[in-house]
Amino acid sequence: KLAGKNEISGKDTFTLYDTFGFPLDLTELILRENGMTANIDEFNAEMAQQKQRARNAAAVETGDWIVLKEGTTEFVGYDNTEYETSILRYRQVKQKNQVSFQIVLDKTPFYAESGGQVGDSGNKIINITPKEYEVLTYLIKNKNIAITREQLLYNVWGYDYYGDDRTVDTHIKMLRNNLGKYRDHIVTVRGIGYKYVEDKE
Repeated sequence: KLAGKNEISGKDTFTLYDTFGFPLDLTELILRENGMTANIDEFNAEMAQQKQRARNAAAVETGDWIVLKEGTTEFVGYDNTEYETSILRYRQVKQKNQVSFQIVLDKTPFYAESGGQVGDSGNKIINITPKEYEVLTYLIKNKNIAITREQLLYNVWGYDYYGDDRTVDTHIKMLRNNLGKYRDHIVTVRGIGYKYVEDKE
């Protein structure tokens, strides 16, 4: 008001509401008592943008299931609290810029949620980089087919030139190191490149 204005912007009104928890109706009451108003259209626009940002932050991007081998899950929790198992399929999940994976196992001691009961939980950490995840997914989708290093460079990472083979070899080596018992599913095809073999045990 000292600046000669009789209206405050909707952006400032929204800042009072969103940052400081000041209710809109109270802001309007104080403004009326001082012969001023708030730009409600701008306030509503700021509110809509905030809701959209919140929806985007909560949005979950779920990838397709990548099948390693066919089968169903067998529950072994009646006799075991831990068990060595294999992954049947997995998919990537992105939420709030965080990447995680959902997996389906062939055998599990974890009891699923049912009838209001809380499901069991456990942890298995496999550290692979986005590039390694991409090359693993590509090999699995083309299982039992020999893929050249040049194909991996171009089709997986979008390189429009034939890069250094050592780039692929380095990521394959790191991927194998992090796959544990699954490392032997990635087979080196001499003189060509690599392939994923589904039934490798």
